[in-house]
Amino acid sequence: MPLPIRTDTELLNSQVTAMQASAGTVLDFSVGSDYRAIIESNMGNSLWLQALISALLSVTRLLTCSGNYVDTFVGDFGLKRKPATPAFGNVTFSRFTTGTVVNVKIGTNVLSRGNGVSYAVVEDTTNPNWDIPSKSYIFQTSTSSITIPVRATTDGVIGNCLSNQITTISGVLPGVDTVTNAQPFTNGQDAQSDQSLKDEFILYLASLSRAVKQAIQYSVSIVPGVARYIVVENKTIGNVTQLGFFYVVVDDGTGNASSQLISNVSASVEAYRGLTIQYAVYPPTPFPISITAHVFNGNPDNSAAIQANVIDALQNYITSQTFDSLFSYSRIPAIIYDVDTDISDVNNYTLNGGTSDIQISGAQIMTVGTITIIMNA
Repeated sequence: MPLPIRTDTELLNSQVTAMQASAGTVLDFSVGSDYRAIIESNMGNSLWLQALISALLSVTRLLTCSGNYVDTFVGDFGLKRKPATPAFGNVTFSRFTTGTVVNVKIGTNVLSRGNGVSYAVVEDTTNPNWDIPSKSYIFQTSTSSITIPVRATTDGVIGNCLSNQITTISGVLPGVDTVTNAQPFTNGQDAQSDQSLKDEFILYLASLSRAVKQAIQYSVSIVPGVARYIVVENKTIGNVTQLGFFYVVVDDGTGNASSQLISNVSASVEAYRGLTIQYAVYPPTPFPISITAHVFNGNPDNSAAIQANVIDALQNYITSQTFDSLFSYSRIPAIIYDVDTDISDVNNYTLNGGTSDIQISGAQIMTVGTITIIMNA
């Protein structure tokens, strides 16, 4: 039930009515009168008390509190807000002239012209270009390009970017001429929102009984790096019925999951599963989505910007889909039209080369394939 908060006018009118009804004679409540002065002094105290009560309610009840008060409320139960995470992915460094060995050191910075964010080269000992003695990535004598991992230096979705947007090498990198990212970066995440944390708190409380499905879902959701997941019970990943078994598919936001992430999720699930219940954790099966479309706009001078925004909107829609999603063929023009009011027509559009809807299932997750937008005046 909401608090019956009253305005200053409502407080004035209610007191005037009560006093006049009890007086038995007409009282003077005009501005400047003694009676009005008494009422207005009471109103000040009433408004102050109302404000105190409202402030207290907003920070002591999860439904109405926000910010740090949400953290302190759920923190008393052992739950924490998920922090922001940086976007990461691969970039390709290239050079025009070979014949020498060139090192690309950890911490080398590159910049995106799309969002202005800086990305730093990070260590990946499984990369074939990694050199253990020098702790850097190596251009061999005859190598003209190498692909290596980078991570945004700023946490959050601001680090997400389109394909071919990371094109500037920050500072001097002798022997290397260009850099670019063939695939978009889509896995940067902002800190968990208040509403998401409140929703997770409900799931968290349900998980305290352990062994139930909500408990398993919670155990997966709390693992850092998990962007999307699905829990399927009494089925194998091959869709064969197997009672007493469940499997989990997790995605880090790129349509993939590292062996370390799989291991971390497995350890978390192990702490919540029921006795004798068997399970398995898998990475997703990427299902690339490719789109082509002819876009007509009434402002040719703005074609390049519209084209980039259309590609961005389509990529964002693809990466926002969850497991078991349906991508409707007719959704393509709707997404494009919403980008800019200058767009007058969309035709000859295809979805993975055809005109049919795409339904993914099981361990499949949609990833960005090739997006081709042809602008027409």
